[in-house]
Amino acid sequence: MQFTIEEERAAHDREIALNSDENQHTTSRGWPCSEASQDGTELVDWGFVSRSSKSSAASRTVCSTVAGPSGQYALRQEFALEGLPQSHVECSACRDALPRHASVRLACSDIYCRPCLKKIILQAARDETRYPPKCHGQPIDLSIIESDLSPD
Repeated sequence: MQFTIEEERAAHDREIALNSDENQHTTSRGWPCSEASQDGTELVDWGFVSRSSKSSAASRTVCSTVAGPSGQYALRQEFALEGLPQSHVECSACRDALPRHASVRLACSDIYCRPCLKKIILQAARDETRYPPKCHGQPIDLSIIESDLSPD
């Protein structure tokens, strides 16, 4: 019985916190908010506690909402995260996600994984009409992938 009263009181306090309004003296369920007596101690309507404890199973399901961060905090976090660099980028050719450090950004701002960039360069080496290799009309600097190419 003691735990039921404490649980109901905790649910009531939580309800007040979620629905606080300075001019409102009841919660959204109509529970009376406790008042303080002249000596500062809290007056409790024990009859109400007794009545509400009988329906504790129903009120536990209603009180199961989870309070999240405030809207302003969430908005500030969203802006902060947008300002951070992405840890993964997408290859312009194969569309695979790859770590930023494993990618190559060309002068035209396209991003490639090394295997795709190597394919483009090898295709240009085999087909003279594609030489020098280009992306968006701008020549690809071969030095950025030189270490991945064999002498053949």
